Amino acid sequence: MINENPFFSYVPLLIVLAIIVGLCIFLYKKYPIDSDSLFIFNRDNDSKDSIESESSDKRVALNDSSHNHLATPLSQLNAHDIEEVFHVTGEPVTYDKAQAVCEQLGAKLASYDELLHAYQHGAEWCNYGWSENQTAYYPTQKKTWERIQNADNEEERTMCGVPGLNGGQFDENNRFNVNCFGKKPTKPEADFVHPKLPDTLEQIEAKKPVEVFNDLVIIPYNRKQWSRNGSEPAQV
Repeated sequence: MINENPFFSYVPLLIVLAIIVGLCIFLYKKYPIDSDSLFIFNRDNDSKDSIESESSDKRVALNDSSHNHLATPLSQLNAHDIEEVFHVTGEPVTYDKAQAVCEQLGAKLASYDELLHAYQHGAEWCNYGWSENQTAYYPTQKKTWERIQNADNEEERTMCGVPGLNGGQFDENNRFNVNCFGKKPTKPEADFVHPKLPDTLEQIEAKKPVEVFNDLVIIPYNRKQWSRNGSEPAQV
């Protein structure tokens, strides 16, 4: 009987291992691994942490006592200073003259973010105003829009657009008022009068004519008394 060498029983396994090692070496040489990519997850996590930290700082800045609107990703302006958005009416102008109107008042054309920031603080006017990048906008507050919906006709219900910033890009030859950003001029003695809003439902109800009935007669409570006061309950 021939004794088998135990080494030969491992030959198939060794062949398989050699193939695997060879394949790994081939792939490593053909597709080298960038050492920086080994830290991609750490960088992503660090980046996420920094973004969250920045966002939380903004929320604090936007919600402190001097900045009472809710933080949103729409407006990137966080700081308050003496400059603000103001709407200039009077003689409507084309876009090429809008910047000159603001410069005459020591200001510049307002940007979208500056207008959005003003809206978040309650600004509203129902007139288009030229703004940066050949756009024209006007802000409308939700409470005002809700009240306008009480109007009888469609024209009045849509007179101030929808809540938020209304507008977009327009032909440069259109004539609009102007939205400027800078130090607002001193308030004039004569106040600007905003267009009258439709009456509220309560005001509409109060203005309805009240029907008056004539020749009304009120009878006594009974044959002995005018009213119930002092009357003893009768035995049943």
